[in-house]
Amino acid sequence: MPFYPLYGGAVATELPSEAIDVSQIREIPDTQEVFIIESKQNDPKLDSSIIFDLLESVQANTVEELLQLHIKEISEDVEKPTTSYQTIRNDSLNQDAYFTYFIQKSPKRDKYSSVTLIGLIQLKKVDTDVLISVNVPFIPSAQELLTQEGIERDLSDSSTSIGKGYKLLKSATANYTVKDWQLFG
Repeated sequence: MPFYPLYGGAVATELPSEAIDVSQIREIPDTQEVFIIESKQNDPKLDSSIIFDLLESVQANTVEELLQLHIKEISEDVEKPTTSYQTIRNDSLNQDAYFTYFIQKSPKRDKYSSVTLIGLIQLKKVDTDVLISVNVPFIPSAQELLTQEGIERDLSDSSTSIGKGYKLLKSATANYTVKDWQLFG
């Protein structure tokens, strides 16, 4: 995956070459960078998105609590929050980042579901939390898929949309590089 400049080049990370910069289509807040990856199934409701969000740092007693606070900030429709997380190493920042996910509620008559994969990088020296969200819509083929075990199985299967989203999130999080710290004030 090629490196892509974010925030006017002050930050860069790896993104797939087919990522479409949404700021070329509509206005995006200054603290965000948003990209979509079109579904190969020609269904816009199955397009994935990746959002980079610069947030004011929040304090929490545990990593789990920190992740849950940020999840509440970005979504009120969390169907199945997970309490587990994984660590992702970011060598360019010489620190660990964190990964978790949650399932979005979908309207009762909607056949689509969505898993949001979350990467969190705490930039403590500038009091900023970088939240990287990959939204992966899918059509569940079985009720089992919506279980924690089903999601976690799909994370390691790069042939599934959830597995592809996880690979994207891991790459974007592990390779997030700050080139100009003045971005943060």
